[in-house]
Amino acid sequence: MRINVHLFVLVTVVSQCVSGVAKANPCPQFEAKRVEETIQQVETWPQFAAFYNKYKTCDVDALRYAFTQQIAHLAGDDQGLVGLAKLLARQPHLKPIVLGHLRSEAVSSEDRDRISNALRACKPAHKRVCRDVRNALELE
Repeated sequence: MRINVHLFVLVTVVSQCVSGVAKANPCPQFEAKRVEETIQQVETWPQFAAFYNKYKTCDVDALRYAFTQQIAHLAGDDQGLVGLAKLLARQPHLKPIVLGHLRSEAVSSEDRDRISNALRACKPAHKRVCRDVRNALELE
């Protein structure tokens, strides 16, 4: 079950404002709203790359959770690791970003299970990406 991103963002922003820790965010409000409304529509790794390259300044604070959830969801999809391997071959600068998100405690147990299943079917051609994902999730 995926947590409602809108509710999570709202609660986090309100709690930061109330506690006085809200700080200048490099993500303009109109972009944050756009990310919040559209990130769950990202269904492929090429779409993710384009989305991330456009909205990477929003990968902070409460929206960081939404990015983590979407990355984990993509990694656990059928052909998710194949797509990730292809993406990282073309755009290696995304590797630390993707793996950093997969290290997050925000990855749901459901997505961890799906990624674990995908890792069991990992093909030799994608061994390196699969190893990196396994290490990020701290799986055996």
